[in-house]
Amino acid sequence: MASIRAVSTVLPKYEYSRDDICKVGDAWLSDAPHQRDLFLRFVSSSQISRRHFAIPLEQILGLTGAGERSKLFQSYGRPLLKDVAALLLQNNGTNAQDIDHLIFTSCSAPVIPSIDVGLVDDLEFRRSVNRIPVYQHGCAGGVIGLAIASRVLKPKEKAILAAVELCSLVYQARDLTGGNLVGSAIFGDGAAAVLLDSDESAGLRIVDSCSHLVPDSAALMGYNSEDDGPHLRLDRALPQALTENAPPFLRSFLAKQQLQIQDIKWWLFHPGGVKVLAALENALNINRDRSRWSWEVLERFGNMSSCSILFVIESFLRSEAIKPGELACVVGVGPGLTIEAVLLQAQ
Repeated sequence: MASIRAVSTVLPKYEYSRDDICKVGDAWLSDAPHQRDLFLRFVSSSQISRRHFAIPLEQILGLTGAGERSKLFQSYGRPLLKDVAALLLQNNGTNAQDIDHLIFTSCSAPVIPSIDVGLVDDLEFRRSVNRIPVYQHGCAGGVIGLAIASRVLKPKEKAILAAVELCSLVYQARDLTGGNLVGSAIFGDGAAAVLLDSDESAGLRIVDSCSHLVPDSAALMGYNSEDDGPHLRLDRALPQALTENAPPFLRSFLAKQQLQIQDIKWWLFHPGGVKVLAALENALNINRDRSRWSWEVLERFGNMSSCSILFVIESFLRSEAIKPGELACVVGVGPGLTIEAVLLQAQ
């Protein structure tokens, strides 16, 4: 098993308010009034005040093929990864040479080799560090990364879980489907890194983890790969699928530890959007105060895919709300449709 010791986050250069996004959207969709009204409504109802992007809006609007997106991810993603990993190591007095496992998650652009290869060079990790890059898990990648860390860490070992998401590179100007309009209204860019070790006497101990693949749900979330790059696929049936499937899965997961929903003091949900958070809270009958960090991250940064849950955990740790012995449950949602859970206990 493993314990979360610290989380660091970094945001890219360009920051835009809700009003900025609405102005650009108004121009983008000027020839499609119905879609323009839908997009502006999505932005207004998202409860997102600001978002950060690695490239300026005018460059996002001009994105073309998959090759350009991949090059931009390498150009801007690698420095963000370096910055957030260096910050994590510096803040915790840890040397890169002491890291045994490097887990990296991103779904922004398929790059082979993954940009964590560059991180090994940039920060001088051991050449033998165990690299585990993760791509296809999408928004659930952060939660899955925690689960992977808990399984690979051996006594006296340390791991870094890092995530870099440049969701701006998935933007498609000519795609006026509902899913792309929603994605353009809620997704942002960011980077996060988590330091984990095998000392279960400190930090947030990972007690258990589990996955649930919802039957016949692959069409609800994902990317359609086209010549001009990925096209976001988001189905309006997603919240209902969570409402129906999350409660029985989580009850079964917690029952393995002789626990029930009401035994969990704090809930850390992937801030995938207002409807996703509301669906999870309502289905589990959770008071919003017990999951407030997910709403705060959504409002301040938007949905940053696999980074988002790590931002939530950082905010949760910073609040010092959890007391020794209390339990928190991390819940991720990703393409598949997969629901991921990690049970934490404060030491």
